[in-house]
Order: sequence, then structure tokens, then C-alpha cells
Amino acid sequence: MTNPQGEEKMAGIVLTGGLRPSENVLKALQAMPVPVLLVKADSYQVASKVHNLTVKTRPTDAKKIALIRDIVAQHVNVKK
Repeated sequence: MTNPQGEEKMAGIVLTGGLRPSENVLKALQAMPVPVLLVKADSYQVASKVHNLTVKTRPTDAKKIALIRDIVAQHVNVKK
């Protein structure tokens, strides 16, 4: 992701392999201003799925926007 100044910006972190990080690493991750996901799949599987995604949401995509809102509400701790 690139910000208006043309600099690269991290959108999030995906931890693969289903292994829970140590408490020190978890504390560092909690302090970061980006979402962190822990998944069971290995790095190759996750990278392949991300690569194959086609994500385009336009203001007129009312059904898609509602679905995104519902998924985020169910699975993301927005307050955190």
C-alpha cells in the first residue's frame, strides 16, 4: 500500500504456521498500528491465496460493502 507521499505503508501482518508467538513478541505486535492475523496455513499457501485475490470495492457496491461490514464486525476487534 502506498500513501499520498508515495511511501510504502504496511497494511498488516500475517503470522503463518499456526504457532503462537512468545509473550514478548505479542506485546510488540499489540503496540503496532496495524492488524495482525495468525493463521494455521503455511506461508506459501497464504501468499498464494493473497496473490489470487481480486479485491475491488466501489461506492456503488452496496451488497459487498454490507458483507464487508458484517465480516469485520464478526471477526475484527475494532476497538483494539
